[in-house]
Amino acid sequence: MFSFLAAGLAGALFLGGTRGRGSNSTTIQYRDNPEQARRITSLEDQLKISQRRSEEITATMAGIKTQSEQYRKQADETLAAADERLKQFQIETTEAEERRRLDIAGAEKRQQIASQVSAANRLMEGRETNLQIQPASDTPKTSGSQQFRRRKQQFNIPTGTYQGLSKIKSGMVNP
Repeated sequence: MFSFLAAGLAGALFLGGTRGRGSNSTTIQYRDNPEQARRITSLEDQLKISQRRSEEITATMAGIKTQSEQYRKQADETLAAADERLKQFQIETTEAEERRRLDIAGAEKRQQIASQVSAANRLMEGRETNLQIQPASDTPKTSGSQQFRRRKQQFNIPTGTYQGLSKIKSGMVNP
């Protein structure tokens, strides 16, 4: 046990402890081995550099996190707009498909009617015409160009209708 106490006292003297003076901090002084003292100071410098780098990395990570949140928000907005456009395109495509289907149905109906008319015309080709040629004595009086002749009553203009026109003299305006 004596050796344990002696080692502790020698360590306190060697490291230069200051516990007995009322201070809570311990200052370490390196006196015996200058090589070891240089190593320790370089390790302390590297520790400080490492701590600064750690702080820089933490700040950088915070910036990256903020940027990634902004990017995620922007990507979500873009995807929502794309989904809305896709829905609109699907509606337009459905409407166009419906119009095309109706157009095709209408064209098929017109084709069916045309084929029915064509078939009816072919059936009528073989029939004889049912014209009756009447003798000249039986020809009605309205045939020919007689129906286009002027009637006499069209020219029965009352005499007093246009008499005021002869009273206007040349050069007169609104008498």
